[in-house]
Amino acid sequence: MYRTCKISFAFFIMSLILCLFLASCSKGASLEEKDNVTPSEGFGDSSYPDDVSQKNEASSGVAGQDTQLLVKYLILQAETVDFSQSTACIETNAISLGGYIGSSRISGGDLQSGSKTVRRAQYTVRIPSEKADAYLALLKEQMNIVSETSTVTDVTASHTDMQARLHSLTAQEERVLAMLEDAKDLDTLLLLDDKLTSIRSEIERLQTELKQLENRVSYATVEISLQEVIAYTPDNVSFSDKLKNAFIGSWTDFGENCMSFFVWFVSAIPTLLILAGIAVAVVIPIRHSVRKKKKREEELREAYLRAQQNGGK
Repeated sequence: MYRTCKISFAFFIMSLILCLFLASCSKGASLEEKDNVTPSEGFGDSSYPDDVSQKNEASSGVAGQDTQLLVKYLILQAETVDFSQSTACIETNAISLGGYIGSSRISGGDLQSGSKTVRRAQYTVRIPSEKADAYLALLKEQMNIVSETSTVTDVTASHTDMQARLHSLTAQEERVLAMLEDAKDLDTLLLLDDKLTSIRSEIERLQTELKQLENRVSYATVEISLQEVIAYTPDNVSFSDKLKNAFIGSWTDFGENCMSFFVWFVSAIPTLLILAGIAVAVVIPIRHSVRKKKKREEELREAYLRAQQNGGK
């Protein structure tokens, strides 16, 4: 009896050990299978909506670009002793470097011909960004740059965000088109058509903004203010010389303004005489009428007072 119990107990222990061994093997196999699962098997297409997955792909693709998008803007204050040659330099060099003149304005007369009004020019020039420094160097050879201001703005994040939004809207447009093909209800068709119109309008707006932003990145903007002078402004001027030049310049401007006023007054004399004649012809009859009316009122008042006095007696 005792021997039988020992055999049964040994058999039980062996069975328990075998079960534990099989369980550990099964667990190891399941862990190995879990580690070998690919992303597509672990997360099917139904795990996320199509628009979210597509937007994430677009965002990762755009964000992965290494190019930094910079917008360059230059403001130049310049002076020249040869106005015609300097303006030609601004225009021809811009075109030769692949740029163009956005806007231009020229005013004043030629100082060399005795004009009292200096010639000034305002230019807005668009130059390929990589050639902006070369264009500036060419301008400095022809004219004196008195003031130079340069700003650079990083628009990479804005460009990336706009591209991601555009990609998302394009995906929405495709889904709405697919829904339109399957829709049979009139109300649903009208609703989807309105949605499609709104999406396409937003796509067009974003595409326009992207083109404008990319144009600003591709072409640097150069604002030029050019003034004609007799002699260039010295680089190093003392404080006393600045005061002296300012004092002399103010008196010169005052004299020129007085001369301009005198010339205007002489040229305006015929007009002033005509206006004075018109004023006299209008004012004199009016004053005569007013005086006559006042005199009549005084006569009536006196007659009324005399009538009261006679009645009292």
